[in-house]
Amino acid sequence: MLDKLFRFLYKIRHLLVMLCILAVMGGCLGYFYLATIVHTRDRNLAYELTYESDAQTTFFTPDTVITQQLNTNRPIYGLVIRLGKGETAPNGTLHAKIYAQGTDLLLSSVDIPLTEATIFSEYTGYMLDAPIQTDMGGAYDITFTATLEDYKDTLFLYKASRRIDYQDALYENGVEQPGILSARIIFERSGNFIDPYYWGFGGLFTLFLLLAYWFLIVKKVKPQNAFIPIALALGIFYMFILPILCVPDERTHLNTAYCYSNMFFGQNSDPHPNEVRDWRPNAWWPTEEDQTTPSIFSYKKIATQLFSKAEDMTPTEVFNSEFNDVFPVLYWPAMVGVAIARALKVGFVPLWIIGRSCNLLFFVIVTWLAIRKAPFGKSIFTTLALLPMTLHVAASFNYDAIMLAMAFYYFAYILNIAYAQPRVELRHILILAFFNMILAPSKSIYFVLMGLTLLIPLAKYKNKLYWAGANLGVWGFGMYSFFRFNDSFLAGYFYNSLEIVDASAQSLTAAVPALSTMSNSLAVQAQTLSWQATPLLSILSEMEPVLGANHYALGDLLAAPGWFIQFVLRTFFEKIWFYIQTAVGGILGYYNLPISNLWVIGFLFLLAMCLISVQNKPTPTLNASRKVLVYAVFAAFLPLMILVAFQWTSKDLTTLYGIQGRYFLPFAAPLLFTLLNNTFTCKRDLSPYIMMLACIFNIGALFNVFLVIV
Repeated sequence: MLDKLFRFLYKIRHLLVMLCILAVMGGCLGYFYLATIVHTRDRNLAYELTYESDAQTTFFTPDTVITQQLNTNRPIYGLVIRLGKGETAPNGTLHAKIYAQGTDLLLSSVDIPLTEATIFSEYTGYMLDAPIQTDMGGAYDITFTATLEDYKDTLFLYKASRRIDYQDALYENGVEQPGILSARIIFERSGNFIDPYYWGFGGLFTLFLLLAYWFLIVKKVKPQNAFIPIALALGIFYMFILPILCVPDERTHLNTAYCYSNMFFGQNSDPHPNEVRDWRPNAWWPTEEDQTTPSIFSYKKIATQLFSKAEDMTPTEVFNSEFNDVFPVLYWPAMVGVAIARALKVGFVPLWIIGRSCNLLFFVIVTWLAIRKAPFGKSIFTTLALLPMTLHVAASFNYDAIMLAMAFYYFAYILNIAYAQPRVELRHILILAFFNMILAPSKSIYFVLMGLTLLIPLAKYKNKLYWAGANLGVWGFGMYSFFRFNDSFLAGYFYNSLEIVDASAQSLTAAVPALSTMSNSLAVQAQTLSWQATPLLSILSEMEPVLGANHYALGDLLAAPGWFIQFVLRTFFEKIWFYIQTAVGGILGYYNLPISNLWVIGFLFLLAMCLISVQNKPTPTLNASRKVLVYAVFAAFLPLMILVAFQWTSKDLTTLYGIQGRYFLPFAAPLLFTLLNNTFTCKRDLSPYIMMLACIFNIGALFNVFLVIV
């Protein structure tokens, strides 16, 4: 009897699994709806003025007047502030008044009683009697004073040493203070809008998992054939779950793609920050606040503006200096998408979706070609392409998506020549040269990827001379492209380093006279480059106050190499988990939207599963010399990345600034291939299960991000 039952259950096992998926998704959707979404209905959109993790304090005395300058184009419904206390809760009242900036015109006020209930070092909201409209020009002074019954009691407001919006400023008794107030300004209420958005995406997530299971596990569709629909679906989910301009540097990338798209309309497309004015239609365009406050209202903008049109297409000349003067080929997919949207005369949200979609489509197709081209280890490329970090960048305007897809295909093409082709032909050399010309200038630290061509064995070439000529030719095209399109960066780097090199040389001339000569030589070279690099002079004028004496440069390394080594090692040991998180996707978005470490560990487990071979089907592996070559290329990349990050590191920091795990992703595939072996085997091919688990983990990560935002 039991035997028949087990046979029956085995026959309907797929149905049972799909029912389990439905049950789990239904349970999760219901639980999070009651635990989170219901409570957002009356939530207020609050503009947070500071980085909460950087909070400091400013104390009240009987005569203290704290003034927060605020610039916003939205109506103000109320204030949300953080109050702190000493050992005992002070008795009295905190007076908050809002004036038109620079005048005595009182617009509104609120008195906040100081009780134990109102002072918990947490945010507490206070609504105004009537909202303040923006007819005063959108510039306000918010003043805080306190009436304390016992002056010995301590009362303070939280502030931060850094600012999100540099137009805002904080004053204490008329003296400007560093940072701005740790406060939030209430702009509007959310209402019930989020319900259809939540249940709509919850239903799509569930349907996606059911279809993925049906095709991958039941129908046994090969993962490489299922990659395009799965990657596109997940990318579209990330596109809508990560709000407008939320991906790292997306605002700059959008501006650059928009500027380059001008060429399709006969307008100026040179992204010179001091000359270009960005032509945009007279329609809604996201402000700085839209970028800096991903919230439930970000989804509301997407939903309400989804089919918006630019009613007045008379272009408005808008100055904007947020451009990337980088290799323009990387912006072609986004550029074409923006041009299509502009031709259709749509509003910003449709333009944003079309531009992101073109980037995503390019990434998915090129990565799919890489998976097909790879002679073995296809699941490594598949899993790397389905990491949350990879997908959320791919579904954005960030050109890292283009560069990463090209890097995948470049390495897969090299493997194909090395393991699947009888001979190296001229077309192979030309294709490698083409990819080098694109990859080398994409990010200056990636030009070392050219060295991977040495993975192709000498026996594949006609003779040694042909081998040498082919590699030198491929590298030559890459190096030409690298210097041709990175002249501004290289000159700027040496310009920034020169100031401290000169200072170090002056103090060390007595001990090392040659250093002064070297410094003078560098100065001449930097000046020569500065006149040749266009538009270098304007770029350097903007970089100089940021990357001046307050930042490290090559001179610090030359003056104290031992300290520099300790500095780098400290960075590695303190930030190793951060680099893993930001490579896999544990921290997404421009403002570090966190994902549970459970999903990060899950994806690391999937990458480990990719190294398991099928029994009786040994996987080709890299021999010892090829492994050493991959490690050598990676070892050449590390100091370059460290030196670039070093110049961006402020001297008040104790670790390197600016390095993120996603910068390692182009090297992830070569490094994982060095770990492939036939020691760990399994009776069946695990690649469909790896892809299915990747789908499940991504849906979990998407849920995680969505709930963090709302």
